[in-house]
Amino acid sequence: MDTPAPSTATPAVADPAAAVHAEIATLRTAPYGVGESQLDRAEKFTALYKRLHELPPAPSVPTAKPADDDGHAAPDPVASVPPLEVPPVPMELAGEHAYDRDALAELGPALAGAGLAKDDVTMWIKVGSDSLTEREHRTAEQCYAELDKRFGEEKADAMMADAIAMLDRLSKPTREAVHRWLDATGLANHPSFVEWLAGHGAKLRAGGKS
Repeated sequence: MDTPAPSTATPAVADPAAAVHAEIATLRTAPYGVGESQLDRAEKFTALYKRLHELPPAPSVPTAKPADDDGHAAPDPVASVPPLEVPPVPMELAGEHAYDRDALAELGPALAGAGLAKDDVTMWIKVGSDSLTEREHRTAEQCYAELDKRFGEEKADAMMADAIAMLDRLSKPTREAVHRWLDATGLANHPSFVEWLAGHGAKLRAGGKS
């Protein structure tokens, strides 16, 4: 009787993305630690979402700018995008809130290359400014729960990663100022804002531009 040949099957390789999804699922139900705030918990989620987005890194292939008839490089369309018009903090909240309006104004040029329409960004800035008068906003957990209910946990996690990737395209000073503004206005935990931003992030990822 012939002796069976040893198996040469390749062992299954653990899915890195599945491992991160498991960590996210565990964090959702984990009790808060001593002294841990909602902001601390949100930062843990953010770190996991960023890891998820980076698996695997999409190759970035630079594209040459088209030349004009004289052989000169065409002007950069992003450089010609004017700053956004940023509304001031509502009068009734003067002294309570302050944000870097110059950084927000730079969102137009900074995100134009990512395909975000100036009018859309301006609209969300106005929504955020108006929402400053709201005394309560959704928590991170409420935002995640709503996205999970609408899209399922896996898609919701991918959406959050795509939204964060869009903000990561900003320069560090602008990104930090925008994050502070998003926290103050509640847009950071606004499901519709996350969905809108994630939609653009997904398009870039699909095109290898993330």
